[in-house]
Amino acid sequence: VYDDPEGEQSAEIERRRRTVALDLGLTWRELGEFRLGLINEGWRDELDLSVSSYSGPVNTTRWIEQGWHLSAVFDQLDHANFPTHGWRVETNWMQGHSSDTAAGRGQLRHFEGQFQVANTWGVHTLSAYGRLGLSYGAQLDTPRYGLGGFMQLSGYEPFQVSGAQVGLLRLGYQMRVRELPLTRGLVVGGSLEAGNAWRRPADMGSGRPRTGSSLYLGADTALGPVYSGLMYSPQVGPTLFIFVGRP
Repeated sequence: VYDDPEGEQSAEIERRRRTVALDLGLTWRELGEFRLGLINEGWRDELDLSVSSYSGPVNTTRWIEQGWHLSAVFDQLDHANFPTHGWRVETNWMQGHSSDTAAGRGQLRHFEGQFQVANTWGVHTLSAYGRLGLSYGAQLDTPRYGLGGFMQLSGYEPFQVSGAQVGLLRLGYQMRVRELPLTRGLVVGGSLEAGNAWRRPADMGSGRPRTGSSLYLGADTALGPVYSGLMYSPQVGPTLFIFVGRP
């Protein structure tokens, strides 16, 4: 938790989520699938660390969200980790209610979506990625969505920019430079990112966008994708990093 996205961390909260869902699914040709079903999620936020300036909840918070959801996934990328061709779209809409012992019961709607597209010319690959999170109605004490970390607003810490609404756009470049044993090869790449978080849907688009960028070496290994390089944000400065997993 950060009181100010350009300031110091004021608290650390451990968030747990339990999900039970019953869905009916339909595949559409060979492009992807739709799912419609009922969902019940139990959430728990527990304060681990805080400083004197922290003004959020100090007691463990528990709540339940339940209702129905509609999701769609269309994946036509040639590779999951370092794609060179294709596109992918994933969306999820949930509508229902949220209840906890302190605030009682309230209506809730939220939408999460992301897209990715990539194309290659020779050894050069250009890509674009977008992410959107929207939440209406009952809100959590600690924001639902967060940005920060490698390729999710590089230079910021994970969840340093957070809110009930988030938006992110990323442009990427990569080039395969050599073959490596037990990998799909070594790539050099970079990213330019812009995004922000807002408290209310009506606030979306207001304020200056926050930016981040990265330069990296990456490889798709048996342990998953591995990256090493430099992240930079004008508000935070440069950061050296090693990252294992999908950004």
